[in-house]
Amino acid sequence: WDCGEPEGAHTTKVGSTFTTCRWPSFTTEGQLNLNLMHSAEEIVSVACIPPATAKEEFRVVSVNRAGYAIVWDVCDVPFAQNLSQVSGTGLGLRIGSRYKLLKSCVVDAGDLAADFRRGGGDIRVTCFSAARDEVTTLAVGTSEGLVYRLNRFGARLKPPLYFSPLKGDESNASLVNGTEHGRGLSVPPVLGLDFLPRDPTQLLCCHLDGTICLYRTSHSFPTKTWVWSSAVLQVKWHPDSPGVFFALDAESNLLRWNVQDAEPITVHALVASAGERGSGV
Repeated sequence: WDCGEPEGAHTTKVGSTFTTCRWPSFTTEGQLNLNLMHSAEEIVSVACIPPATAKEEFRVVSVNRAGYAIVWDVCDVPFAQNLSQVSGTGLGLRIGSRYKLLKSCVVDAGDLAADFRRGGGDIRVTCFSAARDEVTTLAVGTSEGLVYRLNRFGARLKPPLYFSPLKGDESNASLVNGTEHGRGLSVPPVLGLDFLPRDPTQLLCCHLDGTICLYRTSHSFPTKTWVWSSAVLQVKWHPDSPGVFFALDAESNLLRWNVQDAEPITVHALVASAGERGSGV
């Protein structure tokens, strides 16, 4: 949605009453119907990548359950041109709207996962995070408890994935060597990821069993680990205090943590009904 569009362009008459109902300025539905999209799977999340310079437009990244990460360029289309958009990425642009999404690149986490798994089937993505100051790096969390590190231009990064500390050293070593998938070992899914805003070499990760991990992106194993009493659904760094982060658990508690402490600084119980508990932020 382009929230700068005037309300009059979105006014609809329902009976005798005029109602404002904003239609999307652009949607990828037309591309999906023409099979121009990669894998019609549920989208896990979207994130904005801020422009590196004042002359650049910002980008949007979407990741679906099958592991396809699509980077979209947000483009400003002159009014005279948007009337003639009838194919390709012009599909879905509302007449009179200025902004559309152009597919910049597609990164398949499944291809990367295939190098480190042996007959394990398709991966199922649960969450992802985009580094804010290093626009080429994405982190993708999966239901198997691993975090894959992707480059939006397809380059292979080192290390390419991060391990949960819940696996033994032998299991992790075999995964690195690509000889085993670790069948029979239950590793809780990754539920949340977040790069430190001013330092994309620091990555937070949380698991279904309440484990929170801090990784340096140059190492496959966490540098620090915390364990909470219930599932942690999401983690977010404080925007201004580099050593402070927040976590939301399945009991609707908002936790404030300092990386130097073993226990949270504060625990704030959010007011939520039973139906809302555990639904995320």
